[in-house]
Amino acid sequence: MEACSSALKTGDASISLAALQTYILENKDKFQFEQTDSVVTNFVSDVFQYLGSDIVCRDGQRYGLNTLRILTRQKAGFGDVLTQDGALRLVRFTGAGSDIPVDDATAVESLKCLCNLTFQHHSFSDNIAACEGAVAHLLQQISSKDAVHDIRFYSTRLVFLMSAVNQSLRSPIRQADGLHRLCGGLLAALGLTGNEGDCATIGELSQQCGDLAAEVMKCVFNISMEVSKEPTEKEVKSVMLLVKVARIVLSSPHLMGPKDINPLRSQVTHMLINMPPNCDDLFLPKTHSQFGTDNTVIHNCRNVTAAEQLLRQLDEETTGLCSSNISSSTANDLVPLVTAIANCARACSVARRYWRQKVLPTLGNVVSRPDEGNSLKARLVRLMTSPHTNLAATVAEFLFVLCKENAGRFVKYTGYGNAAGLLLQRGMLGGGRGEQTADYSSDSDDSDTEEYRESKVNVMTGGPEPEDQVDPLAGMTEEEKEAEAERLGELMTKLENTGVMKVMRVGGTPSSAGAPDASPATAGATDSTETASEPACA
Repeated sequence: MEACSSALKTGDASISLAALQTYILENKDKFQFEQTDSVVTNFVSDVFQYLGSDIVCRDGQRYGLNTLRILTRQKAGFGDVLTQDGALRLVRFTGAGSDIPVDDATAVESLKCLCNLTFQHHSFSDNIAACEGAVAHLLQQISSKDAVHDIRFYSTRLVFLMSAVNQSLRSPIRQADGLHRLCGGLLAALGLTGNEGDCATIGELSQQCGDLAAEVMKCVFNISMEVSKEPTEKEVKSVMLLVKVARIVLSSPHLMGPKDINPLRSQVTHMLINMPPNCDDLFLPKTHSQFGTDNTVIHNCRNVTAAEQLLRQLDEETTGLCSSNISSSTANDLVPLVTAIANCARACSVARRYWRQKVLPTLGNVVSRPDEGNSLKARLVRLMTSPHTNLAATVAEFLFVLCKENAGRFVKYTGYGNAAGLLLQRGMLGGGRGEQTADYSSDSDDSDTEEYRESKVNVMTGGPEPEDQVDPLAGMTEEEKEAEAERLGELMTKLENTGVMKVMRVGGTPSSAGAPDASPATAGATDSTETASEPACA
C-alpha cells in the first residue's frame, strides 16, 4: 500500500499505472487489510487525488477506481471520499453530468465503488442523491436496453441500496419517474413487452437476466411502498403492469425452482406485498378453457396458476416445520411469503376463495383438533402459537382474511384458544366483525354441513368433545368449589409475582405486557426495508 502510494505521488503516468496494476493483482481477493486506519486513509486520499489529476488516462481511471473499489470493502479510511465533492466525482465517472465520454468499464467500476460506500456508510446515499442528475441517470440506465448488463445491474443495485438504507430517498426516486423506469427495466430483463396475452409465460432466462430481474424487483418493492400512499395515474398503470408481470413469472415453472438457485422466486412474492385491490382480472385472468394443462391450473373459468404456485411455495416452506423449534432465519423467510399471500387474498377475491377451498375446506364430521395432522391447515394453525411473534401474527392474519375477517368463522376453523391472540388485538374477543381491511362479499360461502352440525365441538380447542369427559366439579359442595377457586386465585397470584405471567384485569389498569407489540395487519410485513443483508461489496 505504501509503495503504491509513493508511486502515485511521483506524477509519472506510467509508474503510477504500473503500481496500481500490481496492487490490484495482489489484493483483488482481499476483504480485510492489515494496515492501520491512518495508512489506509492516506492511501485512499492519494488514489482519489490521482483520479482527479491531469496525468490520469482512461486506463488510469479504470485502475484507480478498481483500487478504490477494493479498499471500499472495509469501512475505515474514507473521510476524503465521503464528502459531496467525493460523491460528485464518482458519480461523474458513471457518465452522469459529465461532458467527457466515459467507457463502460470505468462506469462499472465507479458504480461498484458507490454501491460499497453506500452499503458501508448509509449517510453517503444523501450525497449521491444530491448530485444533479444522478438519480435520473441511474434510472435511465436501468430501463435502457442498450446499456451493457453490468451497468444496468449495478445501477439497479445502487438504487436499491439507496432506497433501503435511507427511506427518505424513496420519494425523490419516485419523483424521477422511478416506478415507470423500474417497470421498463424489469420488462427488458425478462424479455417482455408488456402486451403479452393472459396465458403468456417467460422463456428460459440466462443467469444474468434472472439476477438483474431479481435486483429490479427489490427496487420495485421499496419504491412501491412509497407509491402505495397516493399513486398518480401513471403509477397506477405501472402497478397494474407489475401485477401482470408477477402473474407471468409465477406461471413460468422453470423460474420457480429452489429459492437458493433462482432468486426470482422470493423476490416476486415480496413484490406482491404491495398489490393494490381489485386486481382479479390481472392476477387471475378469465379464460374460456375449463381444463388445465401440466403447467396451467383452471378453476371456475379462471387461470389460477399464480395462486396455486404461491400455495405450493407455502406448502413446501411449512412442510416438516416444528412450530416450537423454528429458527429465526426460517421464520424470517416465511413472514414475507405469508404476508404476500395474505395481501393477495385481501386484494383479490378470486384468490381468496380459491385458497379458502384449499386451506380451509368446509368442515364435516370433526374428529380431530385443527392443529393436529400434517395438512397445510394444521401446520398453519400450529404456527399461530409459534414463539416467533411476527410469524404467528402473520399466519393468523392470513387465516383471518380467508375467513372474511369474521370472528365466529375464524374461531370455528382454528379454535378459540388459537384465535384469541389476533381477536384480542382486534378488539373482537366477543365475536362479530371489527374494522375490516377489505371489502368482502355479503354472501356466505361457508354454510355448515349436516355432519358438522351433528358434531360435538369444543369451541376452545376446535376439536371434538371427549365422550368420556367428566365434570371436575361434580360431587363437590359449594364450600369445596369456593375453596378450589381461592386456591386457583392464589396460584395465579404466585405466577404473576414471580414474573411467569401477567394477568389482564377487567376494569382496572391493564398490564402493558398483556398487549402484543404489533397490529396483526402489519405484523410481519417486510417494511420497506428490503435490507441489504446480502454481501453488497463487489
